[in-house]
Amino acid sequence: MKTIQYLSLLVCFASIIQPIMLHAQNNNLVPITRLDGEGAGGYFLDLIPASANAILINNVQNEITYKPGAGPFEVKVIDPSALQQGTYTVKLVDSDLTDNILDNIFFWTLEGNGFSTMSQIGITNTPYEQQIPSLGISIKFQQTPDVFEDPYMTNGFIGATMEYADPTGVEWYGAMSDDEPGTYWMTNFVKTGLGDVDEDDDPLQIYNDVLDGLWYPFFMTTSTPNPNVSTITGDDYYLTPFPTGSAATFIGTLQNQNNQTRAKRVGNVDVVLTSDKTKWSRCVVLNTFSAYYENELGFNPDAVAGQYGIRSAASVDQNGEPDGTGTGMSWFPGYAIDVETGRRLNVFFGENTFFNGDSTNIPDVTGADMIWNPSTYEAVENPLSLFLTGLSFGAQHYTYVSNTTYDECAAIKTALENPIPFIKAGPWADLSWVTAPVPTVPLNSIQDGLIPNDLTFKLRVNNPFQTTNPISMNSGYGEYEFTIDTAMYVAVEEINVETPALEQVRVSPNPCYSLGNSQQVNIANLPPKSQISIYNLNGHLIRNMSSHTKTETWDMKDEEGRIVPKGIYIIYIDATEIGLGTKAIKWMGGN
Repeated sequence: MKTIQYLSLLVCFASIIQPIMLHAQNNNLVPITRLDGEGAGGYFLDLIPASANAILINNVQNEITYKPGAGPFEVKVIDPSALQQGTYTVKLVDSDLTDNILDNIFFWTLEGNGFSTMSQIGITNTPYEQQIPSLGISIKFQQTPDVFEDPYMTNGFIGATMEYADPTGVEWYGAMSDDEPGTYWMTNFVKTGLGDVDEDDDPLQIYNDVLDGLWYPFFMTTSTPNPNVSTITGDDYYLTPFPTGSAATFIGTLQNQNNQTRAKRVGNVDVVLTSDKTKWSRCVVLNTFSAYYENELGFNPDAVAGQYGIRSAASVDQNGEPDGTGTGMSWFPGYAIDVETGRRLNVFFGENTFFNGDSTNIPDVTGADMIWNPSTYEAVENPLSLFLTGLSFGAQHYTYVSNTTYDECAAIKTALENPIPFIKAGPWADLSWVTAPVPTVPLNSIQDGLIPNDLTFKLRVNNPFQTTNPISMNSGYGEYEFTIDTAMYVAVEEINVETPALEQVRVSPNPCYSLGNSQQVNIANLPPKSQISIYNLNGHLIRNMSSHTKTETWDMKDEEGRIVPKGIYIIYIDATEIGLGTKAIKWMGGN
């Protein structure tokens, strides 16, 4: 058998004989595959590349696999010697499996290889880890509040990342943020500041800082008038991705109907911008010319579209040329996927047709060509006047991620073209995230794929475990599986395979007891490359460090930044990668 991930070792120090779990490649977590249901469990969900690609290709992929430690719960190896080969299924159940609603108090069941167990979960917002010694694993679950349910804590935000395909390439993406510096009140499109009308929704303004203001949950945005702040014109105008017009008044009604609160609309999504046209998304294009512009100018350059309606211009192909399919359709240079439910999502954009090149005083001309090509312009007047025509911000190519499954925006187009405002409001009520792109450098030509350096955004929020489609595999209730391959693990009895090169490794001070503040513990005389793992005597991994120097320091803290309690610990040095063996050192200390 190959020794790939774990070693189960017997450590003997005087009268201390304890089984110690040692980990050779930084990971004692097992990949999890989602089959049904939804829920994030408080984790930053992250799919393996094969699953993300399957969603892109198939539009719906129920079976999706997460990277180890990046699924909605944790399965952890605690004793390789007890592992049982096979595939195991975890299901979420409650007292009534016929109502398509997961109760506040529910259970998870584990089955496989003739084994079966059950554990209760409640809404405690505290992770609970249950060890299953007979299988050599533990399972940790956590039920969480929904987005916006803990406004004075995290407010449901888990995290966000942006990653360029070429880390050394141009970092080109920028965006208009709420209350953009130097624009007075004219970019106040998220009204959660002190005294604002929506302050109670996000009093700590957590969602104003997602990637420094690059993305916002759509329903944190608004077109609610400002107080009368202008002493010059008496207007309360501002730029906003939230629509004005007849549909706007019905969005709030729709977002709350059938118990579908706005929290349910904020998804765990990956948004990818790419020059690869085979991955582009067919989409509608809106006229993001607002009522505020119309009040200021007295006319709408695309009167047929109206305010935030579908453009009346001819639909275009992936080279920006008319394609003969009608009006209002184009291509978004990328795609969006829901990493919780395995769905590709509709994504669409707008452009403000005021910036169409007709005015010799306005240099921005990218607002009426049906192409996702936001300009680098922010203000097109210097000094800035108190008029919206002096602000471009990329010609307002607001980009919207919907919660609806990708259908090339067919249903969205039908609804937005409906003359009944209540129906027209439907697609807006289904939106998840929005951004207002203003690149820091000009984009490439559309013939060259627009995007100068492919970019992936990952946006993550809390979502409680709950049911999805009732006709799916497990009637919409959560179902997951994981596989244990015992060939990945081996038990050995010798703690050291020490070579002379490791004889001089020393840990000092030893012992070392803290009085509330962390102390520096030096691990000296290390080989040129080694892995340092620290365990307690129950075999739990406390801390992992990689070393490429002769001396490393440990701050006496575990992986979560807490000073370890007083006790005996094993510091395990692994230099097998460079052929120098291993060494274990007993260390005493803590707080």
